[in-house]
Amino acid sequence: MDWFRLDVGWIRHRKTHAAGPFGALAFIGIMDWCAEQESDGVIPRTIAELIAGQWRGGRGGRQVVDTLIKVGFLERAKDGDLQVHDYTVKQPTREELEAKRKADEDRRETERVRKRSWRESRKLSRGTSGDGPASVPLLDTRQVRDGTGQERQDPGPELDGQVGLEGVQGEPDRFAAGQDQDFDAAVVGAFTPILGDRLAYCWAKIRRSGGAAWANVIPEVFADLAAEHGSDAVSSAIEALSLADPNDLRGVERPRAYVVKTVADHAGKQAANESETVARTSAETK
Repeated sequence: MDWFRLDVGWIRHRKTHAAGPFGALAFIGIMDWCAEQESDGVIPRTIAELIAGQWRGGRGGRQVVDTLIKVGFLERAKDGDLQVHDYTVKQPTREELEAKRKADEDRRETERVRKRSWRESRKLSRGTSGDGPASVPLLDTRQVRDGTGQERQDPGPELDGQVGLEGVQGEPDRFAAGQDQDFDAAVVGAFTPILGDRLAYCWAKIRRSGGAAWANVIPEVFADLAAEHGSDAVSSAIEALSLADPNDLRGVERPRAYVVKTVADHAGKQAANESETVARTSAETK
């Protein structure tokens, strides 16, 4: 343990005055040893005497320890050891310290797993290489033939270097029905840092409904749009898109541009509403 407790006013307590300056210093040294060793206040008498005598040139340790016993700071324990009076009442026990260390380590491990999961989700959203859930492949693997007649993978139109999700376009009903939880987790994990939990779930619904081409709308797009138009416009645009007909979303040829326009439209509506409110308030005050 890295610390121990002393009551406020300890230096003025009658026991401290009765122990004298060497006794007070010895008691602090004994408390320090017990905290460092996590001994629950038990200390061998020989060590207590060594600590007590170090301020007197190595002499008189036995008398100082006897004084600490007499005033009530120390008590005799079994096997000749000494016990600090009420140590476990005011200090954490070894068992409590070990439980806290385990809880702290579990918390750190949970945080490491959460961060690792978030990084993997970002990889899935961005289409970078890395291990991910088996049900969320990194590429849209529609096979096309190049000029030599060899088959190659085509990431699909409108992806601008971003990577789609295999099967989304081919199985819209499965994703629209929300049956792929790995897909949702990947999207939510990637977009939560920018959009927040609620809007990230809305965006997962939009991505399921829209198909692989919507993977082109990466989280940073929303960060840029929020900086330009405000977070309220981004929020209202995402909520509106989450309520759109899935067929309408799948019919969008350029999802990224569509999102940018939708946010701008909502920002314009908000500005118009604010202007109307200001004008109405101004007219009422005249």
